[in-house]
Amino acid sequence: MGREMAHQEAGVAVIKKAIDFVKDLALVESPLKTEGKNLFTLLAPDPAKVKEYIKIHPTKKDEVLEPMKEDEPDEE
Repeated sequence: MGREMAHQEAGVAVIKKAIDFVKDLALVESPLKTEGKNLFTLLAPDPAKVKEYIKIHPTKKDEVLEPMKEDEPDEE
């Protein structure tokens, strides 16, 4: 048994921290599962929470999707 299998609680802590980080916008569709050496969960966006987030934090389309003008040189 390797270190990863002997200290599974470290992996669980990382996954739980990630879930906590996105809990405002995502739903946990599948709880933590272990398959062999792999630990995973399934997250999906929560449509209601995403709509609410967009209302609170509107984006400025001009800043996000500013088109490139013809007279500007490419940065290559």
